Amino acid sequence: MQTKRKSNIELLRVISMLMVITLHSLGRGALKYYETIGVGYALFWFMETLSYVAVNVFVLISGYFMIKQKAKPLKIVKLLFQIEFYSLICLVIAKLVFHEQINLKDLIYIFFPFTSNTYWFASSYAILLVISPFLNKAILSMERRQHLTVICVLLILFCVIPSFTFWSYNLLSGGYDFVWFTVLYFIASYIRLYSKEEASPSKKNKYILSYFAVSALCLVIRIIFEKITSLVLSQPHGGLFYIYNSIFIFPASLCLFMAFKNLEIKNKFISKLSVSLGSVCFGAYLATENPYIREPLWEAINLPRFAQHGIFAMLGCTAAAVILLFAMGCLIEYIRLFIFKIIHFDNLISFLEKKFKALKNKPFVKNILLKAGF
Repeated sequence: MQTKRKSNIELLRVISMLMVITLHSLGRGALKYYETIGVGYALFWFMETLSYVAVNVFVLISGYFMIKQKAKPLKIVKLLFQIEFYSLICLVIAKLVFHEQINLKDLIYIFFPFTSNTYWFASSYAILLVISPFLNKAILSMERRQHLTVICVLLILFCVIPSFTFWSYNLLSGGYDFVWFTVLYFIASYIRLYSKEEASPSKKNKYILSYFAVSALCLVIRIIFEKITSLVLSQPHGGLFYIYNSIFIFPASLCLFMAFKNLEIKNKFISKLSVSLGSVCFGAYLATENPYIREPLWEAINLPRFAQHGIFAMLGCTAAAVILLFAMGCLIEYIRLFIFKIIHFDNLISFLEKKFKALKNKPFVKNILLKAGF
């Protein structure tokens, strides 16, 4: 029963990662070719809109589970070593396969991936991991009404206002940083703490329909803005609401998350496959979005060349690229886990955990933690 319960979230994690790769493939393929409003434009931008929820869903999943978990300071160490592995592998591939020039700055970026923002999501997520114990302490000390009030204030500041005042992105976040991740953490924790009821099949269907409806509305508004800006400014621009914290993308993300939250996967094969892929799918992001191979990789795939054969050819090739890149990333992650098992990486983490626990029990550190409310 535990596997089934976990598999629904893991399936959502896998779908989210497929969406991330879909975003990258559309941005470097179909959306470059279908730039004027038409059938192809509507189809591929609808795919883009549906996939835009991926990052939000990933963070909602984390917040949903982390609010009930004990602090794991060394989780960030695991993430660091995981990113270091991909950085080194991608650097070698960039040099040997794509013949990219590597300089001293690149080497510095490899060994300081969080501060160099090599992977913006990983950098923001790492900060969220660091502050999560403090967030948990604050959240668990609140009453339900206080928690809801904080969420409402945060959504007004970091969702509603930025959606209409695009010039405030740098001040109020465009969804590409730990600030917006923190807002999502508050929301996911509220769902975990206070949403106890099992959703009925009809309610789950409403969430799914709402996800598609909000995404469709976002696309319609984009098309309208494209028309208006083309007439008024002589330059089409419809991406106003295409940010992770927009008033359309966020509700769509929440609807998709709620649809999967209480989903029961009865098929044992799908359940096991979801859990298996969910544990390694993050590798698909790290393998395909590394800055050393990202551009050469997409140039080699060259998706725009398939557009001349028609919409269905473009659609099929895009889907094939997404699936192949996802499979490649998962395979590399399986290999990484195997290598880390051989070198007894878990023993290193266990050793560090013991040292950390011993440090926590020292009187000086204990007094500091007690004064801080821990």
